[in-house]
Amino acid sequence: MVDMRSFCVLSALAALCACATTSKAAKAASESGNIRATGKAEIDVRAPESAKRRALDDAMKRAVEEALFLHMPHDLLVRNAAALQSRFFDHPQNFIRRREVIKTWKEPAYVKTEIEARVDFAAIEHQLLQIGAAKAVKAGPHVRILLSGLNACADLEGFEKILEAAPGVGDYIVERCGGGRALLWAAVNDGLSRQQLAADLSQQAGLAASAAPEEDTLSVDLKAGAAESAP
Repeated sequence: MVDMRSFCVLSALAALCACATTSKAAKAASESGNIRATGKAEIDVRAPESAKRRALDDAMKRAVEEALFLHMPHDLLVRNAAALQSRFFDHPQNFIRRREVIKTWKEPAYVKTEIEARVDFAAIEHQLLQIGAAKAVKAGPHVRILLSGLNACADLEGFEKILEAAPGVGDYIVERCGGGRALLWAAVNDGLSRQQLAADLSQQAGLAASAAPEEDTLSVDLKAGAAESAP
């Protein structure tokens, strides 16, 4: 089970999600977490050594981006782009407590740097709350929902509306979005089983939902649902 206390709702932008990956420590709700991220910088022939520094700076921004994707929905991310730029991306070092360079390498016209950064989730939550861009997820029973089929990231907004209308389901977060799949955590009422939630989503929303073999996981195939509902 993952403790939900520190997580907040977010729908990640798929293209940006691919830029960084969280470690198991980052996925656990805690005051901070380790995030691996890769940054890159174009090599300037007039100052080729500066590319290493700029790639490191970009990697730190990517690490902070990934942490943001664990804390806010994409519509708020877009609406608050200017505030996020000034509060987070212009000063990523304010949210990184420790970083380690894993490797640095060159590609044609670019330098890339991979880092592991200890990101302060509590500081990020505090800033998001200040601009009203965070929604706390209540602690309690929850179910893991794995979306697949079609473009799960693009169709995430529609599924969220279905989830919000589902009986027994409360707040939720989107932990990961990318590669045509999305992973959510949803708070549920005591006694609501995965099987019952799968039946509700299948019957009321026409989705292909089933209890997955993994503990606490519900699998929803959006493509199958669309095919079944087609005339």
